[in-house]
Amino acid sequence: MISVFQTDYVCLWKLEEDGTFSANYDYLKKTRRQEMPSHYQENGAIYLFKRGLLEKTHHFIGGNVAIFPMVASHSVDIDSELDFIIAEAILNENTFNKSKVKGS
Repeated sequence: MISVFQTDYVCLWKLEEDGTFSANYDYLKKTRRQEMPSHYQENGAIYLFKRGLLEKTHHFIGGNVAIFPMVASHSVDIDSELDFIIAEAILNENTFNKSKVKGS
């Protein structure tokens, strides 16, 4: 089982070894982002796997993968100072809203 959050489809370009770029979508048939299907991104919060899978494949994702959806605000990945500021703002907003409800 892995945890994920729903995200907008992202049009990505990859730098290839020969110096050219390739897209992860057909740019000749590109549609509006709002019309693209929903996608889910791993958030790293939950990874449940059988020990035998890891021993056999050296990977922790395999077999029949179950998905545990989480809300995006609970899926903040902190890799930079900006990420930390965003996570702190979300935490403060959630704390403020909870105390506001309790004080009402």
